[in-house]
Amino acid sequence: MINRLLIFLLRIMVCATLFAGDGLAANIRISETGRVDGLHNGSIDVDTALTSNMTDERAIVCNFYFEGVVSAGDRNKLLSIMQVWRRAHKLESPRICLNSPGGSYDEGLAIAELLMGELIGTAVEADAVCASACALIFMAGSAPWKGQLNRFLHVSGLVAFHAPYLDPSKMAGQPLSAADVAPSFERGLRAVNRLIKLGQGRVAHFFDNELLSEMLDRGPNEIFAIDTVIKAIRYRVALYGARAPRISPETLVNACINYFYGGRLQLTPQELSEVKATKMKRFLQGLRAEFDVAPRGGSCTIDLVTNGDAVIRWVFHRSYPGNEGFDGPTSITLAYWYLYPPATPIATMSR
Repeated sequence: MINRLLIFLLRIMVCATLFAGDGLAANIRISETGRVDGLHNGSIDVDTALTSNMTDERAIVCNFYFEGVVSAGDRNKLLSIMQVWRRAHKLESPRICLNSPGGSYDEGLAIAELLMGELIGTAVEADAVCASACALIFMAGSAPWKGQLNRFLHVSGLVAFHAPYLDPSKMAGQPLSAADVAPSFERGLRAVNRLIKLGQGRVAHFFDNELLSEMLDRGPNEIFAIDTVIKAIRYRVALYGARAPRISPETLVNACINYFYGGRLQLTPQELSEVKATKMKRFLQGLRAEFDVAPRGGSCTIDLVTNGDAVIRWVFHRSYPGNEGFDGPTSITLAYWYLYPPATPIATMSR
């Protein structure tokens, strides 16, 4: 995993610059014309993309591809291609698949704004890289339902962030005064502020403040990657291509920890082994399991929908359901990756 990240980092360092749009033009093209996958992940706390939440529901469909360095003019080129596609097809929720080491931060924001306005989903496929300016584009994946996200990361792909920066090669050999540097500094501040404002009133949870802080803490030779289960959950990135873990008391408590604590409660192996189902109640549809997250206290209630001896779906309760019936008003459907320990590297989850 470390060697893989180093290779990706080298690619990013070679190709990704901030404001400059120079370099090889991106390859933007139409791929799939006859269908869309229609997947969206809502708030990701209530994952409506997965009807069984035991595995992926359907395959990702790439209606467009964006490959290569993000450069000036790519936003308008992408808009033209999308307009051609929409004139020929009346399908909703097309998706653009991304494979780019980054490039122009300004152009990346312009494309992100376009995707929000056009309600285009995003995906990073297996073994693809989406870093720097591309990561901003990825986060803008949107669904036709107001406030909903639509961005999917294959567990063997990579989405990585770093702070915007000025390309030193553009300034080499040039005498620079304070008057020269000040406009660039101000432009950098405006660029970050533009990112902060981009999702306001459009897409809720577009860019979490914690993610923004992590991004700004990384220089041009560093990355912050969505590389663990809890990062995907915290920053509302939907995963696909993973194997679902076996249902057990331990994996069900992982879901409880991931939801209620954002992965910040780390049980030791011994503590996790002591987690027991304190109460099991049978319903016509299946079983209700109530757990004590021993030895630190707290409770977790999950309904297991069964077909014979097989669990076909599990339903999480945000609050204690009391005497309510099975799969009642307090229940929500979480995605299957909530069952993994929070620190699990997503690259190890591939089917």
